[in-house]
Amino acid sequence: MTLSPNSDLSNQVQRLIDTHVREVKSDLLCDRPIVTACILTYNHKEFIEQAIEGALIQQIDFPYEILIGDDYSTDGTTEIIRKYQSQYPDKIRLLVTDRNLYKPLPEVVLGLMGIALLQSCHGKYIALCEGDDYWTDPLKLQKQVDFLEANSDFAICFHNAAIINECCPENNRLNNDDSTLEVSTLDNLIQEGNYITTASVVIKKELIENLPDWFTSLPFGDYPLYLIAARNGNIRYINKTMSVYRIHEGGIHGKLTNSYEGLTIAYQQHYQFWLIINKSGIISKSQTTPAILRAIENVIDSSLRSKQAKVYLLYNYLLLVHSRGGSWKVAVSNIVRLYMIVNRKIRDNLLKKSINLL
Repeated sequence: MTLSPNSDLSNQVQRLIDTHVREVKSDLLCDRPIVTACILTYNHKEFIEQAIEGALIQQIDFPYEILIGDDYSTDGTTEIIRKYQSQYPDKIRLLVTDRNLYKPLPEVVLGLMGIALLQSCHGKYIALCEGDDYWTDPLKLQKQVDFLEANSDFAICFHNAAIINECCPENNRLNNDDSTLEVSTLDNLIQEGNYITTASVVIKKELIENLPDWFTSLPFGDYPLYLIAARNGNIRYINKTMSVYRIHEGGIHGKLTNSYEGLTIAYQQHYQFWLIINKSGIISKSQTTPAILRAIENVIDSSLRSKQAKVYLLYNYLLLVHSRGGSWKVAVSNIVRLYMIVNRKIRDNLLKKSINLL
């Protein structure tokens, strides 16, 4: 797996990976695994053992490997994964680095350890898992690989996941519901947003072999992988809960969902994401334009709820720009609404001051 050649950015990224990332492995590893269980971790001391154990309990009839990439953890995570690698040298490979590779260049938003992991996978299929998530079903990989092996026209197989919100336990839920299609396509993935949790997915590696150089500029890495793969095959959903997606205070993206301020940031990232995808040309503008507008409308809604007036005004302006005037009534109505709210607050404050003077 490589980044697009003949690009200055791609060359810089590759040099960073080649310079700072090294592999820790044993000769006991299988040379040609069917699946690579790919675990990305950074400062996951409290969670990483659960992620590794979820991969080790898999009951399968094919060879597989567990590849763990540690992005220069400082909390003891590195010592834990080294212990596991020494205990299971026939199953576990490590990628370690001598510096943190998250946003190492101004143009690079995505962490480069994730790129290094994808490049180092030896399996025909890649099963993803973040270091703070985990698999719960020992037959997970067997079920997903059996399906993909028997259905060559499918690119991705995923399943339901339990979302455990450690910040707000009352928000615990399942990721997917009865409306999730058993068979979906690229069109569904664009129109409905990302309905696939990272730790639930198995992807055909050949479909994501050559990543474009703009991939490293994206605010998140899982969704674009699904979009790239789904251009060349369908998506199969297994309606069984076989993994846990954990939201906790130390998580990069998950904790954004716990407040309207956080949601505003998340939706702004979605907007930037779709701008990059739109510019890349891998998906038609007739498909990306509605996704851009949906991201803008989500920012408008969450910024209003979190009382972020500047963001609210900016994204109403962007709504006008991207809709080519088609949504001008909505934008103007929103701006007038904000003006009335602000005007009412100013009036109320002046009235209170007048009363206090009396």
